[in-house]
Amino acid sequence: MKERLTEAAMDLMWRNSYGTTSVDAICDKAGAKKGSFYYFFKSKSELAAAALEADWNKKKAEMDTIFSPTVPPLERLDRYFDFVHDRLAELQKKCGSILGCPFVSVGSEVSTQDQIVRETIDRIMDRKMSYFISAVRDATAQGLIDTPDPAAKARALMGRSVVSIRMRAVWARCDRATATGPAPTSASSRRSSWRVL
Repeated sequence: MKERLTEAAMDLMWRNSYGTTSVDAICDKAGAKKGSFYYFFKSKSELAAAALEADWNKKKAEMDTIFSPTVPPLERLDRYFDFVHDRLAELQKKCGSILGCPFVSVGSEVSTQDQIVRETIDRIMDRKMSYFISAVRDATAQGLIDTPDPAAKARALMGRSVVSIRMRAVWARCDRATATGPAPTSASSRRSSWRVL
């Protein structure tokens, strides 16, 4: 039941928003009684934190594969952006829209209002950042990227990817309103956009 509640919460928060997702809606989607919710979680914040951690734990194995040290560093980044693109395209077909990054979506909505959720997202984003830092640091060591500060370059790269995903979600909503789809992107155009950093 706990897993059903966290999955329902993640889906509703990601598709709608944290603020519009009620405990009742989560329980309905999970097929749970409200008493079950409060048996596992003290609050919606606690459930949101658990849902975000569970979502990260599902993605961690994929991130470990994508960013494996056995993969050349620039290829790690290419593979990550291909993975994100493919995942967003899959979600667009399933949901009818591009949802963006769940950690950024929820974090940008409640980070100044909810310490439990903010701290959870900070931990997750730090973990995600470590993958970028390792790839950029390895690329710098191999002479593939010229930067005096690999960590700063990795933060810039991840920041750019977050903004790109967020803008793609906004454009998709605009395109949906005008009954057209977002322009497809090729792997080479995705790769060239991050490599300008």
